Amino acid sequence: MVIFRKILYISIITIAVILILCSFLSLFRNSEIRYLKMLDFPRIQIFITSLISLTLLVIINRKWAWYDFLLVLGLLSGICINGVFLINYTVLVPKDVPTAVDINSSDTLLSLMLVNVKMSNRKAEPLINLIEIKKPDLILVMEVDQWWKEKLKIIGQEYPYSQKTINDVAYGMTLYSKYPLKDVSVDYLQNSEVPSFESNITLPKGNS
Repeated sequence: MVIFRKILYISIITIAVILILCSFLSLFRNSEIRYLKMLDFPRIQIFITSLISLTLLVIINRKWAWYDFLLVLGLLSGICINGVFLINYTVLVPKDVPTAVDINSSDTLLSLMLVNVKMSNRKAEPLINLIEIKKPDLILVMEVDQWWKEKLKIIGQEYPYSQKTINDVAYGMTLYSKYPLKDVSVDYLQNSEVPSFESNITLPKGNS
């Protein structure tokens, strides 16, 4: 039993150190290093595993040393870091976009294409061909840099209305529309590098 407890204790310490490092390194999610960007995705897994590790550490530890308190502080900090991001996906925070109700008229419906091109990808032709086939009313393209902006100029005749916010940290975004965009605003709701667009769209019959 003593040996099992010791093995479990060492395992928890190892896992806790990894979780703490991942939590703090995830704060650099705007870095151009893809491995740091990836830490932005498993936040809920890191959050839950940190809670479990903290609980087990408190339960099985009989003799508290200074590094045990340091681990507890690190796990609590990691839980707070990830909790700040995760709370935006709970009922505690209101929706940015309300749920649509009572949509009956086809005049109010739009087709929307969402595309993440992957900034390092340098093959624009498949996307342009897909746009030609699908012919959506709106196209939202993500991870757009200057290269992609230039390549997508070709769709400008079909989509004369656009909003472009370009950057080189894989958060550039462009919106192309067949219909007029009115009162376009660019917001940074959660992160200074991640843009969000807000706009009214004038539909063919003049409603928006």
